[in-house]
Amino acid sequence: MTEEKSLISFAILSTEWHEEKKDYLDMFIPFFLQCVEQQRSSEKLISLKKIKVELRDKFGINLLSNVIEMLARRVANEGYIEIQKNVCCLTNKKFDTQIFIERRDMAEKHQKELFEGISLFLQKNYPLFKFDKSILEDSFIQYLCKYGRGIVAQSSENTEENLVQEELYIYYIGKFISYTKEEDKRYFKYIQEIIYGAMYATALFMQENLKKIQTKSKIDNLKVFLDTPLLLHILGYSGEEFQESIKELVEILKNLGVQICYWQHNIDEVLSILEAYEHHYLNGTLDRSKNFEYFIYKKTTPSDISRYKATLSSDLTKLGIFLQEDVEMGKEELIESNLFEEYLKENMFYRSDTRRLNDVNSICYTYKLRTRKDFRRIENCEYIFVTQNHTLVSLTKRYFKEHRNKNEYPAIIDDTLLTSIAWIKSETDGKKILNSKIIADAWAAQSVPETFWEKCIHEMEKLQEHGDISQQDLYLLEYDILARRQLYEKTDGDINKLNMGDIEDVLKQVDYNKHQEILEEKSKLEQDSNRKEKENIDLKKRLIRSKANEYKRMWGKWKLVALIRKSMLLIVCTILVLITQLVAILQGQHPNLGLGIAAILFSIFLKYVDKLLSSKNKSLEAFFLRKSKEMLYEKINEQEEEFVDEISEKIYEESRLFK
Repeated sequence: MTEEKSLISFAILSTEWHEEKKDYLDMFIPFFLQCVEQQRSSEKLISLKKIKVELRDKFGINLLSNVIEMLARRVANEGYIEIQKNVCCLTNKKFDTQIFIERRDMAEKHQKELFEGISLFLQKNYPLFKFDKSILEDSFIQYLCKYGRGIVAQSSENTEENLVQEELYIYYIGKFISYTKEEDKRYFKYIQEIIYGAMYATALFMQENLKKIQTKSKIDNLKVFLDTPLLLHILGYSGEEFQESIKELVEILKNLGVQICYWQHNIDEVLSILEAYEHHYLNGTLDRSKNFEYFIYKKTTPSDISRYKATLSSDLTKLGIFLQEDVEMGKEELIESNLFEEYLKENMFYRSDTRRLNDVNSICYTYKLRTRKDFRRIENCEYIFVTQNHTLVSLTKRYFKEHRNKNEYPAIIDDTLLTSIAWIKSETDGKKILNSKIIADAWAAQSVPETFWEKCIHEMEKLQEHGDISQQDLYLLEYDILARRQLYEKTDGDINKLNMGDIEDVLKQVDYNKHQEILEEKSKLEQDSNRKEKENIDLKKRLIRSKANEYKRMWGKWKLVALIRKSMLLIVCTILVLITQLVAILQGQHPNLGLGIAAILFSIFLKYVDKLLSSKNKSLEAFFLRKSKEMLYEKINEQEEEFVDEISEKIYEESRLFK
């Protein structure tokens, strides 16, 4: 099929860029020359129209005619063809196709391995899913081709034989991509090759009026306005995967000189959504939006939502996203916006008129701020509105191409294309942003289709009315993301396969998960408690050691003081004897040595008596030691007894000198 050829071409484009570092047109020259060589054997003149058809049929690439003409001029500059009076003729210079063929063969090999990898993944992890290999490959091709939206040559085959079946296959493809990111880097690298090439090609397709996109230029004079869902994503209200993807896009845009803003009516819409969620919480009612389900999954409380509301503007400001006041419209502009609103009303479904009006205002305000109507590049278009709604982007381009300058760069762009442009312009951060985008899209692909789930809820409500399941069971099934996915997998996305046995199995699994969650929470609390207790004991040990070290540093002073105190009686007696003898000498008398010796001996006798009396104090010392131990035990909660004994003995031995 044609789309399969597109994937191979995308992988070749990715290799061309990473190895050759060519600009966008140069990356397509090998494909162009391959088609030229095909015509060499049959005719001398080159038909650009025929080359365009061959690019589509042989490589699955749909290039615009003006891009084909630019490629022809570049090939002519390299001497492969001559252009005379708008007629292209072959020259004798031939293109060496060997490198191109090697890259094509490698891309085909990787694609084959990728298809085998997803089949093995499903057989191993989802053995109950009886998939058709050809349908799986077609669905995978369709999923990857969405990154090359616009440039992929769509085949005439009807690949949507069964919408329910296609949604189921896309669901498992999302699971496979998430798995490869963490567990099998080889397959994820193959996916990257295809998506990188697709986004290069898409960027070229959308910049159709350029000969070359300025890859290293900043976009200093551009303001980007984020749509409401993107604001919810970057604030973390939709899931970590979406938040990371949009955050990285915003950071790279800011590094390129872009100002990130939001309209007042969009922030008002975010506030109304949060207020609605808060109302549901307080009144015990349900909301089936994905953001509300994520809030329940994260156990968000009404007080959390109140805090989100209070800090909404400041949270966006911290992220470098600023408010742009709504614009006053003139009479003609109001008429144009009303006509555009009617156009959207006829061609696109909205859940509320307010959301449609917000989209109309975002687009019309963006056009209003522009100073000219002939901007042809995103680098100088001044203002642009970014959204994830691809249908809105397509309808807006179609409408304003008829009602404004058809060559003007649109006032709206989808996040995938903006990611491509930001990635291409940012050589250092580009890979990270695209990986986040791939993972976010894979996560989104794992969402259970709304049509299936609405029918499923309807059937379960019937069971609840008949008493087969309780209201609590219904609530668990409705708002447990894992339970929803399990029901989807058990029924293969077919509501007719839903039965009570599957519901009971899922409810048991939900109960088991809740029990495991409680056990994990309990284990976590115990670990935290043990860790804090250990830290507390360690701190107290350090305090006691610090005190003991302080005593040790003072030991020299204590020893001197203790020695003086113990010998005080002998010292005093000796001093008194010396004084009396000195006085006698001064008075001309002979010193009485016998009296001095008797005094000293008497002091020694008194010291001996003091020693005998001090033995009577042992019981008192033991009492003080016991009290000191009790105080230390109390301080460290009666733990580490040996350590306490050791410190107590040291304190006792060092302090007994003072007795």
